[in-house]
Amino acid sequence: MNKLVFKSKKVRQAIRILAFGTGFIVMLSAVFFTLFRIFERITYDSISDLNRDFAIQIDTLTETINSSIVNYGMQLFYSNAVKTMMGAASFSNTDRVYMTRDLNTSLSSTEFAGSIIIHNGYTNRVYSTDPSFPDQSIDTYRNAQIRELLTNRTNENRFKPIYCHEEEPESREFYTFMFYEINPDGSPKPSTLIITVKSEWYKRALLASNPASDLIVINKRGDVLVSASDSLLEKYLDYYPFITVEKNSGYFINKQKKEICMYYESLTTGHTYMKISSLSKALPRLLYFRQIVVYFMVTLISVFGCALLVLLIYALMPMLKMKDAITTINKFLEGDEADIPDTPPLPLKEQIDAVVSKSERTSLEQIFYDMLAGKLSLSSARLFKDMEGPFGLMLIHALHRKDIYGLVEKQHPELVVTKSSHIYACIGIYRSKEDYHGLALCLSGTLDCRLFQSVLFTDFDSLPLHFSNLHELRRLSLVLGPEERLIPEEALFSKALANTVTTRDFTDLIVRLKSGSLDLSRAKWQEIRSTIVNYRYDDFQYVLNRAEDTICSILNEFSSDLLKDSQKLLPESLEQIKDLDVIDQAFDRAFVAICGNYSEKKAEKYSELAKQIKGIVQENYHDSSLNSQRIADMIQMNNAYLGRMFKNSYGRSINDYINTCRLEESMRLLRQTDMSVEEIAQNVGFSNIKYFYVLFKKLTGITPATYRAG
Repeated sequence: MNKLVFKSKKVRQAIRILAFGTGFIVMLSAVFFTLFRIFERITYDSISDLNRDFAIQIDTLTETINSSIVNYGMQLFYSNAVKTMMGAASFSNTDRVYMTRDLNTSLSSTEFAGSIIIHNGYTNRVYSTDPSFPDQSIDTYRNAQIRELLTNRTNENRFKPIYCHEEEPESREFYTFMFYEINPDGSPKPSTLIITVKSEWYKRALLASNPASDLIVINKRGDVLVSASDSLLEKYLDYYPFITVEKNSGYFINKQKKEICMYYESLTTGHTYMKISSLSKALPRLLYFRQIVVYFMVTLISVFGCALLVLLIYALMPMLKMKDAITTINKFLEGDEADIPDTPPLPLKEQIDAVVSKSERTSLEQIFYDMLAGKLSLSSARLFKDMEGPFGLMLIHALHRKDIYGLVEKQHPELVVTKSSHIYACIGIYRSKEDYHGLALCLSGTLDCRLFQSVLFTDFDSLPLHFSNLHELRRLSLVLGPEERLIPEEALFSKALANTVTTRDFTDLIVRLKSGSLDLSRAKWQEIRSTIVNYRYDDFQYVLNRAEDTICSILNEFSSDLLKDSQKLLPESLEQIKDLDVIDQAFDRAFVAICGNYSEKKAEKYSELAKQIKGIVQENYHDSSLNSQRIADMIQMNNAYLGRMFKNSYGRSINDYINTCRLEESMRLLRQTDMSVEEIAQNVGFSNIKYFYVLFKKLTGITPATYRAG
């Protein structure tokens, strides 16, 4: 009868469990479909937030690019050539040619600049590096947009990118940056410097972080600055008028066109960044994803229900065993040992005491963990009862907490150890600083691990502060040497409180990298590195991430293989980095790749110019007045600069190459004609016969007459 009653109870209990499980599944399904709309809205908001972060990165990149161009322009603005052309009442055509040549030399040192335009407000003349229009009156200047900018200057256009285009003589587009000084009353001074920036270069630089063709940038006046595709020039007008100053970021959904427009208006540059794409592209197969999740959840819940049912059935067996164990203990305590199957290796009382002691310690460890996590109010009495401080906190990189307890249980049995954030936190009460320091040395030396030690404190409410300081020191472990085992909390107090690495430092690093100067780039990084090792964690992480993003943006410009598998050079978390050498090696590989790329581009540029000079020599070497200076005047560039470039390409000077061409032609004429030596020398460009004899013998080792006779 008792067995039947027991079985009936089990059946009723199983029915209740199955009914509860079925109701739970139905309720969970209803909740899921209700929350799907909320999930959809959250998805839109998340995409908008990602777009805002992306736009902020592009905004920072825009500031960096514009800053580099402005720095270049300011250096050019105060150069002697520009100051003379902007302020002199008159100068000769020869002076203009030499000054234009200097400007062309400066122009060739940059990758972004297309031309330089100078307006002399005193004479109303416009000078340009364009050889087709070197000197014109402003009233007849060919480009109407630039003429309009020079005529109606405003402070809003100063140092800002302005989009321009011209239809004749050939259709082209570019960006202009204007430089001029301001009078005390705020009006612009007469003369102006304009630098035109290549449109393809500027767009490629701004759109480098956005491979998709859905980004458009609008300046503060509402004009399009950069557009990834022509189709966006009409689409953005549907959304731009609704963007307000009060809400400078968000998104619009056009259900008719099935489009989503995400926008962000920068408060620093005034630019508005908009990404316009179809809903299917922004949220691919959302409904299909919902169906998959529903099927998955139904299957998972079904399996979970079956597993839970099986677990409930098998849960009865441990309960029965527990009941037998309790009965055995009760009999043992009452002195009835007849039913005990095996004699335990230790007396039961000692086993129970050990279990109770371990249970108390586990309870204290959980209390200590909850205090560190902020889940429990701070109270030293909960850990140490009536014992008073001073207290000491340590973070230990040990393998197991039992190793710590094994070393301290005799000297400090009150010590409590818990695991927090992948490290063991240890708190205890110490009689003196010597006692505390000696224990820390013993632990770090015996366990062969790094230990972070707080100062002794009597106010137990300051425990979170000391834990936070030690945790920050642990996150900064990569700046510590491998021999540093015991790290005191005081080490954090000596860290710098302010970030002194500025945008100028990163701009300088970009300039050095793009100039191909590997040693200078390494030196700049070492300068930044030596500064940030003394920073607190947040500033250290910020500067390091910014340096990494700066380097990655340059690598992306030429699709470097270093970013083939990921878009980062370093691991996601600083705690995954062992030491600073890992960072140095990763950055150095990037420096080598970047400097090598830009050095190749510079070499290609030099090679083309050297070929041009070689062609001029081959066509004009018969002219006795031809020399390196005359060639420099012909192409309006610096003679010394051309000489270095030509020698780097062909291993000899321009004048040596001119003499070589003349001598080779004279050797041909000596063999194939009856002309006299003097006539041949004059015909190939030698005005001095004696000099011809000297060079000929130096080249062949014999005189011209002997060469002809042989």
